[in-house]
Amino acid sequence: MVTLLRKSLLAAVLAITATGPAEAIQCVLMVDAADGRTLVNACDSCRVAKIEVTRPGAGTPVARSYTLAERSKLPLPLKGANKVRVVGDQACAPSSTAAPEAAAKTCLTLAANKQGNPVLLNSCDSCRSAMLEWQMPDNVLIQENATVVARSFAALTQKDDALNVRLTGERECRK
Repeated sequence: MVTLLRKSLLAAVLAITATGPAEAIQCVLMVDAADGRTLVNACDSCRVAKIEVTRPGAGTPVARSYTLAERSKLPLPLKGANKVRVVGDQACAPSSTAAPEAAAKTCLTLAANKQGNPVLLNSCDSCRSAMLEWQMPDNVLIQENATVVARSFAALTQKDDALNVRLTGERECRK
């Protein structure tokens, strides 16, 4: 069984390498083995893989993202009968200090209410959509979107066991 999985993984990596990463649909593949699931980066560049995990009995999947170095493998820390799929991958962000979106409007602030729970504050006259990242104890990052109407605030639902939350980006709401 394991030999068959290794052969199929090798065939997939060779197919991607033969066509080149520019023509490949995805650089990151997920391999199921007896000892668990592993993400494999078949490209010659750093990649951020986005996966969806659906737990048995849960309606909505949980989105997670992992950063993989070039031509590397990453065992997933997922136990049990979860349904896992790679929904996309993209190149890692460049490490330059000059961000092209530096002139983007910043309206949202992450704060805490009296009980210590996270709250998003919107200081602009327009609706804003926030991209949040929750850090879990096993160093897994869970991404989430939140919307805050103009000149208002939104209380965030605390994730169980989350170590912290950070605001990774924002934009104007779609009309």
